Amino acid sequence: MPDRDYRTLLLLRAARETGVIDALVTSANTVDEVVAETDVTERAARITVDALVEAGFLEDLEEGLEPTNKMLGFITKTDVRSIGSMPHELDRLERWLALPETMQSGVVPEKPPNWTRNRLGSMAAMDDATVRAFVTAAVHEHADADRVLDVRGGPGSYAREFARRGYEVTLVDEPAVIDVDEPSSSTRTSTSSPSTRRPTSRWPTTVNARSWQPTTISSSVRALRVASPRGESYAPGECS
Repeated sequence: MPDRDYRTLLLLRAARETGVIDALVTSANTVDEVVAETDVTERAARITVDALVEAGFLEDLEEGLEPTNKMLGFITKTDVRSIGSMPHELDRLERWLALPETMQSGVVPEKPPNWTRNRLGSMAAMDDATVRAFVTAAVHEHADADRVLDVRGGPGSYAREFARRGYEVTLVDEPAVIDVDEPSSSTRTSTSSPSTRRPTSRWPTTVNARSWQPTTISSSVRALRVASPRGESYAPGECS
């Protein structure tokens, strides 16, 4: 989990669990409206709103409370690149808070709602400089390569950077991941230009998948919808 103040995460968790965030991103513009739309007290609503303003998630304007870009991840439902890392950090916090019960029962808790969408948003939030640095290191280590297989590449940040440099790229991930990413992926297809150095040729024949369906991320990046042999079961930290 990123080195973020645990108090901010716990505040956001409480605001999400009590419906305060939902109220603020939909219709509530004042503390009184938050109270009317949730079960929290006036004092709790006021303290929570003040803390969210101080943390930069809200602006207190003359016309009322306004969510900032930091709150965007709790609003957007389509483009994973607008979600940011915070919703997935909260999801991971839920898994940690369930750890005592998991240790006693041996039963892994269900993933929070929108786990896949939020995880992709967190992956997509990685800054471009970091992505370029990782890709550059891989290119230097495998200087003779002309094709790239990006396994569990999620939103395709690395795949697109490899494609931008002229490589033939195939991204492989689970069907749920590709399904979440398809709305934003399809909007990019018409604007992406094909590779000029290493044009895409054919699908690799070595991918071991129980089921797959090709999906275009851009004109030079492809994805396989892969059903995991283990289904949807993961260790608590595996999808972080």
